[in-house]
Amino acid sequence: MNKTINISSEDFKYPSTDERINALKSYPELSYFDFEFQPFSFTILPTDQHKKNHLFWWDKCLRSKLEKLQASYVYTKTHYERGIPEDEENFTNTNYINRTQFDFYIEVFYYYFISTRDILFQIVNIYYDFGLKERGVNYKNLIQEKVNKEVIDLLDKFNKNISDSSEIRNSITHRYPLNHDDCRTEFDDRSEDYIYLTFKTKKAISRLELIEDMNRSLTHLSEFVNQLKKNMKKANL
Repeated sequence: MNKTINISSEDFKYPSTDERINALKSYPELSYFDFEFQPFSFTILPTDQHKKNHLFWWDKCLRSKLEKLQASYVYTKTHYERGIPEDEENFTNTNYINRTQFDFYIEVFYYYFISTRDILFQIVNIYYDFGLKERGVNYKNLIQEKVNKEVIDLLDKFNKNISDSSEIRNSITHRYPLNHDDCRTEFDDRSEDYIYLTFKTKKAISRLELIEDMNRSLTHLSEFVNQLKKNMKKANL
């Protein structure tokens, strides 16, 4: 049965103060490193000045990403909490708005989450003198350098902990999205004599599962940053 949906721009509402407060109850502490700006001085070695300068500006980037990451989380969580029934037959116009906004902001969240991870990798590369060029900084290249075993272990643990989040983001960006129902045809070649064209439907990852993965990924991110800070304080490079 066809259903008429009437939505106007006035129906789209930003999270209220109470909704923001409620969403952030499950948001872990996330902060940047607060590296100090190093003014130019002839008494400091050029390599040290270069390193401190880059750490300061990468930290500024991190702060910006963290702010956007939090905003995308608040918007995603708010639209989920406003209500998205499982059965579309029960949808009101507001429910359609909530679903549309949730689907938009969940993709924004994963973009900023992985972008935050990548900036942290840049900071690790500079702080611990891994020596990688900016374009070559990624998990695989960092762990191959074997510069600092303790930091490598932190990177390895973090990468494994967020593997589900990385998979979701990569599917959204590069492959068929895991947050969409997959109704594509496929070939079934289990028979020795025939290849069958089959129609299968793989349900999308549920919105509840996405909310749970967001919360887990942020917890792991917070732990990783805090562990890095402790290690940096101990190393005092």
